[in-house]
Amino acid sequence: MDGLVEAVAAGVRLQRVVQARTADARLTARLLLALPPGGLMVIAVLDRGARTFLAGPAGLVVGGVALLAMAGAVVWMRALLARVAGAPGRADPLAPDAGTASPTAEALDLLAIALSAGLDLAEALALLGRLGPPSVRPACEAAARSLRAGRPVAAALPAGLGELAAVLDVATRWGAPAGPAVRHLAHDLRERAHLAAEAAAERLATQLVFP
Repeated sequence: MDGLVEAVAAGVRLQRVVQARTADARLTARLLLALPPGGLMVIAVLDRGARTFLAGPAGLVVGGVALLAMAGAVVWMRALLARVAGAPGRADPLAPDAGTASPTAEALDLLAIALSAGLDLAEALALLGRLGPPSVRPACEAAARSLRAGRPVAAALPAGLGELAAVLDVATRWGAPAGPAVRHLAHDLRERAHLAAEAAAERLATQLVFP
């Protein structure tokens, strides 16, 4: 259970990392959006000719185009921020749309517990198919059926879990308990999600200025 508690804590830490790393970028985005209308207001106050132009038909057209451009910029900036928020999920081998969650890592923690409790791999995967994170249940159910049908582990597991197959194969050949190795793999997946979030956040500031 300590592993699951740590998994929840790791998920919370990852969300905080994403929020902290994108804070400056969000502020930059707001400033970039505020500059054009702020500049126009200053020019209109200081320059009577500019006020006359902006109040005329051509000025209204320019204003309308500017508003459309700002609306497009808002959509674009929100898409960039959403992409950063979704970077950890894209590092997940089974659930690339998981956002800041790591359902595959959570599933591996549960798998480690089940294996350490004495369940064989097919039983453990079937249990995950019923009680694991919803986004990975179908893959776990399919893997359990394949194992019960006699397929080898490497062929039964989803394509994204090739590392798990290798870990289980090594544990079987050496007669070592698989639980600790599977738990270590879950930790490694969380580290990858963390690094993906860091990398996406570092790119964000540049993308806001140079799309």
